[in-house]
Amino acid sequence: MAYYLQEAYAVSLRRSLHIANVVPSIWYYKKRDRGDKLLRMRMKEIAAVRVRYGFERILIMLRREGFKDNHKRVYRVYREEGLNLRSKRQRRSRSHRLERVDAPAINRVWSMDFIQDALFNTRAFVYHSILLRQSKPYCISPTMCNTRIDYDKGHFSI
Repeated sequence: MAYYLQEAYAVSLRRSLHIANVVPSIWYYKKRDRGDKLLRMRMKEIAAVRVRYGFERILIMLRREGFKDNHKRVYRVYREEGLNLRSKRQRRSRSHRLERVDAPAINRVWSMDFIQDALFNTRAFVYHSILLRQSKPYCISPTMCNTRIDYDKGHFSI
């Protein structure tokens, strides 16, 4: 825009910048490339030697070695180099799981669940529902918080 104003109306650069609402410091700004090859190289070395170190530990080590780069620049380089630590998902313990037993016959699979709720008068109740062959739930007791239930030959015992 400023070039156009200079050429078309034969005005000075300062006047064309003022008309175009451009600050002279922006017009004269020259980007200086701060080579970060040394920083990249050292970050890769640290990450290769200390695999579990994340961004903050690498930043601390770089500062101890005399690098003056701020955390934003170091983090940008860290991401660009793909050094982000992968977050491991927690694995569930398989020791508490029981093995699945095969169904003795078709539609002979049991399913059970505890249902807990409260009435309008804040009285809590717990139902233990047992499903067989996709039938309606069989409720044993409305107040069985710490009661053991056994199934033996088609009969429930509490």
